[in-house]
Amino acid sequence: MLTSEAPLPMPVVASHPLRIWVVDDNPADVALAQLALQKMDIAFEMTVIHDGEEALSRLRNPDGPPPEVLLLDINLPKLGGLEILNSLQKSHFLVTRVAVVSSSTNTADRDAALAAGARQYVFKSTDLWRYLDTIANVVRELAPRAS
Repeated sequence: MLTSEAPLPMPVVASHPLRIWVVDDNPADVALAQLALQKMDIAFEMTVIHDGEEALSRLRNPDGPPPEVLLLDINLPKLGGLEILNSLQKSHFLVTRVAVVSSSTNTADRDAALAAGARQYVFKSTDLWRYLDTIANVVRELAPRAS
């Protein structure tokens, strides 16, 4: 059983499973995102995309409902996360709540991501429990609420 010293965030209230896309090429980071969601004890549908070109294509032409929360890495194969955000912003398409999740501590990366439409910028902490709690809190904050 997983335990953490920090309290779990309040569950997301929704009328359907929360649609979350994780755009990250690192399988370990994808697994941690999934663990953070499972720790929240919410109903969710997680779609994993491993490169930037596919993410941009699917965001522009979803074959189903678009994601409600997008966890987006900056350093991706084929097309980076900042390029994805900038492209979506230029086309006035960015309606999804985006959190950039990155190992970059560069303030220029953070500022660029926020300027391009990301609502959160999360550093990939090496402290497992802190990282899981941070992802859970970001998802809780970004998730739409049932009306």
